[in-house]
Amino acid sequence: MQSEKQYIDLYTDAQQIIKDHAAPVMNEVRDKAFDDFRRLGFPSKKVERYKYTDMQKLFEPDYGLNLNRLEIPVDPYETFRCDVPNLSTSLYFIVNDQSIRRHFQT
Repeated sequence: MQSEKQYIDLYTDAQQIIKDHAAPVMNEVRDKAFDDFRRLGFPSKKVERYKYTDMQKLFEPDYGLNLNRLEIPVDPYETFRCDVPNLSTSLYFIVNDQSIRRHFQT
């Protein structure tokens, strides 16, 4: 339950910041999902779909979060490019639960 504790504490301390920066559709289900997580924790290896995955170990490190939406000092459009000639591509990625999309024509 140690891995869960850091996420439970984080959400408890920063839930208003999280909600202020999130889409309303996410906030509609967020508190119920948090209550479920607090009650159940991460799935164990006893759950068939997680039989070979150690969720405790995966979420044990402190990955850090950007709750206040600080600018990320990298241009994702330059970092993630497709330079294959005559190929139309779309770039999708998620930054702080915001979807970003850009269409490229090379």
